[in-house]
Amino acid sequence: MNNIDPSAYISFGSRIRKSPFYNSTRKYGAKAFTIYNHMYMPTVYTSARERIS
Repeated sequence: MNNIDPSAYISFGSRIRKSPFYNSTRKYGAKAFTIYNHMYMPTVYTSARERIS
């Protein structure tokens, strides 16, 4: 059995910038981000548990 933790973290750094809409995405509940064109872009607005229930 594989006991590797599936979660990973992305650090906020100077080489990747926030999108112009970053503050609004956080305000409206963005839970996860991906990096596209050197910017953080939201990918999830609800948790997995919220989507299952």
